[in-house]
Amino acid sequence: MEKALNPVIAGVVAGAVAYGAAAALWGADPNPIRHLVGAVPGLFAFVLAFTLMLDRVVKNDRSIPSFFAEFFRMRVGTGALIFLAVAIPWYWVMFSFPQVDDEGKLFWFRVLVHDNFGRLASGVHTTTPGGTFTYFIEQGGFATFPWSVCVPGAFAVVARLTIRGQDPQDKVGVIAAVWLAGTFALIGSSATKFHHYVLPMLPALAILIGLFLDRLWSEGIARHGLSLLLGVPFFVLVGKDLAGNPKNFTDLFVYNYDRPYPFEMVQTQLNLFASRPLWLSDLLAIALLGVGGYLFFEATSARRPAPLKGLAVTLAALGFAAVIVSATDARNSPLVYFGLAFAAGAAWFFYEATRTKEGNNFVLYACAAIAGLPALGMLVRGVQVETARSNPQAARVEDWLQPLVTDAANIKEVMGFSFVAGGVVLACMALARARVAFFSTALALVTAWVLWFNWSHWVQLTHHWTQRDQFWRYYAQRRPGEPITAFLMNWRGETFYSRNTVKQIKDNNLLYQYAAAGPRVGAGRARPPGNLEGRGGARQAGHARRQRPEQQVRAGDHRVGSSRACPRRSSSKSSPASSASAWPSRGCRSRSAPVRCSVCSGPMGRARPPPCACSPG
Repeated sequence: MEKALNPVIAGVVAGAVAYGAAAALWGADPNPIRHLVGAVPGLFAFVLAFTLMLDRVVKNDRSIPSFFAEFFRMRVGTGALIFLAVAIPWYWVMFSFPQVDDEGKLFWFRVLVHDNFGRLASGVHTTTPGGTFTYFIEQGGFATFPWSVCVPGAFAVVARLTIRGQDPQDKVGVIAAVWLAGTFALIGSSATKFHHYVLPMLPALAILIGLFLDRLWSEGIARHGLSLLLGVPFFVLVGKDLAGNPKNFTDLFVYNYDRPYPFEMVQTQLNLFASRPLWLSDLLAIALLGVGGYLFFEATSARRPAPLKGLAVTLAALGFAAVIVSATDARNSPLVYFGLAFAAGAAWFFYEATRTKEGNNFVLYACAAIAGLPALGMLVRGVQVETARSNPQAARVEDWLQPLVTDAANIKEVMGFSFVAGGVVLACMALARARVAFFSTALALVTAWVLWFNWSHWVQLTHHWTQRDQFWRYYAQRRPGEPITAFLMNWRGETFYSRNTVKQIKDNNLLYQYAAAGPRVGAGRARPPGNLEGRGGARQAGHARRQRPEQQVRAGDHRVGSSRACPRRSSSKSSPASSASAWPSRGCRSRSAPVRCSVCSGPMGRARPPPCACSPG
């Protein structure tokens, strides 16, 4: 124990010396934190001395406790030194900065007290006051999907870990388990809860899931079947919620959850073909042919039970039936094609039952009967439908299957179908103990989900939830030397997209003066609560109006705020749809023309208008 404490003692002494020296040199006025300025170099000195002493102790004595020795082998001290060398200069400057922010807080107080201890103890800007411990369990399910099926397996790995074990997996697993438990206890007890606060827990959980997958690969699916079985309900429930409302996932990355979500993005039908949209039969064809083909290959390449081969034939036949329905645009009743597919499967089961000598004839005859019943029902109904269609005088017979397979699919339905089909395929491969196929299929499904969400959905969402498109229009239509101004905004997006050239104005009188001084000014107002779409809409000078939710702007929609163009200064490159309002020069007669609010159509007055009915006043 004494040898283990030596690095700690050396670090404390070095840190105290560095703290005292820095406080004596730079702790006088006007430094706002005074003697606390020595805390930053003191921390660096502590880590440096601790690392050097630990290196010496470990090299000279192999009896050092395994916990400290593992930190040494992981080079934690070196990593901490590199991190502090990069971060300390910035924190040194900011902690010594004597100015205050717009709320009268010094930087160190804002960061340490307000944004950490305040959020933890009393709650700051929280949208979920009084949330229970289940809050982050729900958000963790969304954040880990589709790996959420492996969460029970990850906890099973934790149960098998040995604290003082020599296996590297035990050591890494113990660190990840402590990490996960500590972050869940700390963040779960916080008075301020946001969805993205689940992020510190995810790396530790990912490590445990990785350990489970490693054991699943090396030890086989059979030994971990129960863990996978427990993960199936978790996967199904999370997938159902995400397919029904993709906003559950995107809310993990935003601040205010009342922001309107453009559901038309995921509810619009997919037009992948020139003549028609994507149908459910197209999805069925892909899924059934893929599963049936794999099962048939698996049954013929290895010694598998005869019922598995019959199932493969049935699924493949149903897949071909779906292909025929899609190729013929469902001109004939789909009941006929799917009935023939079930009949083909029943015939295969019956044929195998008559020739097999393995003693499982009863199972094959039962499978033939199970496949034959829907075949008989569909064929009879399909013939009735086709007969009624060919005879206009006959009574109409409803084809209950055609509306289902020809239903136009949208993103939400494709997601739901993919989750269900992927789960069924993985379950079949797990039952068949096909390890390579199981992992390759799971990896393909995860890759498809990640690529769609990050390369398609997020890109489409930026047109609705960011200021990017409005600033693109500003840069495309602005005139030389024309400024951009943000009024009552502090969301930092306007700072990023304007490349830190935006002028922040937070006073009505200053805005009037600024608008009167320049020929053309864009003024954005902070979005009212619960009405968060379209961050930087342009505003008339001095008229900061609220937009109704149904009138919020989107990319491509040229109603970006209210704008007014002077006839004397208009040009072919500028338009009233610009994200920066067009203002006439002084003395222009058009400035005295009456202007009406684009929301309520009420009069807005002249150069300094009184607030209209939809203005915040």
